[in-house]
Amino acid sequence: MKARVAAGVPGTGNYDYENMNFGLCRILTAVINGNVDKNANYGILNDQIWDMLTVNAYRNYVQAKVLTPAGVGGAGFAPAAGGALAYRFPHLNQGGWNSGDLSTMSGGAGWRLSVKEVLNVMDHARRKGTILPANRTQFLLDNRLGIDQIIDTPAGKLYNKNGAWRDGACENNPRMEQCVAVFLPGGYELVVFVNSRISAGCTSLRNLVTETYLESFQ
Repeated sequence: MKARVAAGVPGTGNYDYENMNFGLCRILTAVINGNVDKNANYGILNDQIWDMLTVNAYRNYVQAKVLTPAGVGGAGFAPAAGGALAYRFPHLNQGGWNSGDLSTMSGGAGWRLSVKEVLNVMDHARRKGTILPANRTQFLLDNRLGIDQIIDTPAGKLYNKNGAWRDGACENNPRMEQCVAVFLPGGYELVVFVNSRISAGCTSLRNLVTETYLESFQ
């Protein structure tokens, strides 16, 4: 992130999704909230301490402002003991993969929640008013803030967001974790977790779920 910021921005006005930008927001959140002084220098361990302080500040902020109001406690960036491992597709008897503590990737990735916990957050964000007023959440959805797609369906608008983490490039048959969260028409939500790829290539779980829903109208 330091190298990217130092290189500057070559231009503005064009869409370019980068997970790193959400990592930068994790750091900015800690600075804006006063958890870390923007000029702080911790010497030889400067980067490591900045990471530790901003990760903890970000975790605490999200816990207080998003997760606790939704009834989700103790969330973090490391998988629970005995949790599901990630596998290749097909399995090939090569063993599962524990993707480990992803706290330094937080902002763009890393949260460890159950399907039920994600649904709790979506429920509270959409209709309970404990995180944001429901009309503000709808404004965010309609302006694609934090989501991937808005799709018109016969039942109304569908909003979705995907996520994935893998241990290598798609062409190298990686082990993979992936998910998709969907705000469906009619006040329904849907969350799907898969601990592998869903085909020989890195086929989009988001597209599969969306297409399956749309096919239900045919």
